[in-house]
Amino acid sequence: MGTSPDRVGRGRRAAHREPRRAPVRRTGPPPRRGRRLLTPLRVLLCVLTALVVTAVVKLVQPTTTPPATAGLALALGALPLVVDLLRELPEVRARGTGPGPLVGAALVLLVLGGGVAYGIAALVDRITAHESVLAERLATLASGEVGPLTATVEQVAVTENFTKVTVAAVNRSSLAAKVSVVDSCRLIRADGTELRLNGLFEVVRERFFLDVPGGGAVVRATLSFPGTLPDGETTATLGCGSVSWNGDDPAWRGRDFVGRSLRVPDLRLTAVR
Repeated sequence: MGTSPDRVGRGRRAAHREPRRAPVRRTGPPPRRGRRLLTPLRVLLCVLTALVVTAVVKLVQPTTTPPATAGLALALGALPLVVDLLRELPEVRARGTGPGPLVGAALVLLVLGGGVAYGIAALVDRITAHESVLAERLATLASGEVGPLTATVEQVAVTENFTKVTVAAVNRSSLAAKVSVVDSCRLIRADGTELRLNGLFEVVRERFFLDVPGGGAVVRATLSFPGTLPDGETTATLGCGSVSWNGDDPAWRGRDFVGRSLRVPDLRLTAVR
């Protein structure tokens, strides 16, 4: 019985095929996977530490500037976390990777901690107006009156973002006076432009009314106007648009002063050089 040429050819090709190689199995411990350097726990600790440091600083010394607060947050909060992060440098080197990821994680912690502290401190300063006084601008005391109520400006202090006006009010009658403050009091420059207490932060910070009871007792209040007067400004006017009265005093006729606003003109200011 003969063999076909096709079968002979297939048989020869099969004889010349290389045998299959067995799969190579790895020996030894599996390769180590690198741990995450910037873990959620480290980020959370960085943010919480910055918040705590900022709160303590603002409680102990409210006039601390945002850059100084951020520096303290870095020194007390972010830097210890960065030092802890650097302890993993030998493991990073053992894996044969460069220090790039480690340096990047450290920079993120520093920027995050300092940025959170700076932002919170700046927001607190904007709300509370607790900033260091840079200059005292009032040259002489100035007074204005409406009926039995006399208001004397005792101080005009300028900070980085505010002009603070301290007012002493005296009511020489038995009437009770109530002076509107928020969205009423304003500091008017010589050219007519005004610093006003009409913003959201002023609603949170300032009292709505200044109550001045009768009897002659002195009532003091400091009004923090957002914005600053120009360095060369030498005159200004303090105005409060509404004063209400309660009670009765035969010595004072209400029609002579009811409905009139309180105004302290001719504030003499010193120029800042």
